Amino acid sequence: MAGLHSALLVAPQGELRDGLRRMLRSKGYLVSVAGQGRSALEVLSGFQFELIVCWPVLPDGSGAQFLAQAQRRCPTSALLLLGSDSATVDVDVELLLRASRVARGERTHRNGEGRS
Repeated sequence: MAGLHSALLVAPQGELRDGLRRMLRSKGYLVSVAGQGRSALEVLSGFQFELIVCWPVLPDGSGAQFLAQAQRRCPTSALLLLGSDSATVDVDVELLLRASRVARGERTHRNGEGRS
């Protein structure tokens, strides 16, 4: 899927979730949304996401616990746990993805594309 990016946003409904979804879409991401950890894990059973963004507290548990399970299912996904006091979200998605690639040992190039 060259040129397409995918993100899973795991958060209860609200303005912050809607704003983050709009921001990711404006950066070219196909965004799937889940309101709780269980439903997000079901989504992960059928698709690998490039980016998974999660709220710290979900209706059915902790965001950190969800991300630990998500990492086992999707080891190549970049994971982002938002702070509990996030009033606004201003995420440099490309920087996050590059940092994730470096952490996994992939080489990065000036154009931001990783190559193994």
